[in-house]
Amino acid sequence: MGVARTAVVQIEGGGRQLGLYEARALAHYYGISLDALFFPPSEMDDRTGLLHEPTATYAPVLPSERTVSAWNPATFAEAILFLLESIGPATGLNESTVLLLAYLSDFEHYARYETGITGAKYLKTGPSTLTLSPRKVLDELYASGRVQRLADGPNKGGSARLLAWDQANPRLLSGTAFWVLSNTARRFGHFLPEELSALVETDVPLKGAAIGSELNYELAFYRLPPFYSPIHEE
Repeated sequence: MGVARTAVVQIEGGGRQLGLYEARALAHYYGISLDALFFPPSEMDDRTGLLHEPTATYAPVLPSERTVSAWNPATFAEAILFLLESIGPATGLNESTVLLLAYLSDFEHYARYETGITGAKYLKTGPSTLTLSPRKVLDELYASGRVQRLADGPNKGGSARLLAWDQANPRLLSGTAFWVLSNTARRFGHFLPEELSALVETDVPLKGAAIGSELNYELAFYRLPPFYSPIHEE
């Protein structure tokens, strides 16, 4: 369309005004005139002296051309190991918390670069709880011993504490993925599991999903602070 996704989100959120070039690009994209873009059909008949096409119709909204990255279990495994390594055992990370941190990283990366890190599908199981579809990669991390579940350790948040027993392979992570994962660990890694759950419950993609449904990556563009969105640059 010739207009950056960031600009569209900022305009939609009231962060900036629509420029003439952007208005023309939008009108061209939807196959309508500038008049039809700014005035709904009910108003156009009352402004025939101003409008050139009072009977113009709106073209249907086209599906997004952006696609979430294909699911990459190997990258997801390395992302989990990287988060566990970076944050360490002090806060008692469990599976639920690590999935929330992976979700925060994937959705921030999508908002910044219009592609996820792992392509994971996150399903909402509660107000602030997620599961992975499919979760085979998590079971393989446990079975291989790369991640240890410490049932005898602090049991915060209803599941065993996790400990990285292997190092992440940085060659399987892109430079932007490495940066976003590091940023997630720095900003949210110090939260206790119950604190992180309470915070993430307010995040737009999670809050807007029904229980049992998949989280929509497109909602990453409409998040509110402290979560990253193009509308609210850090």
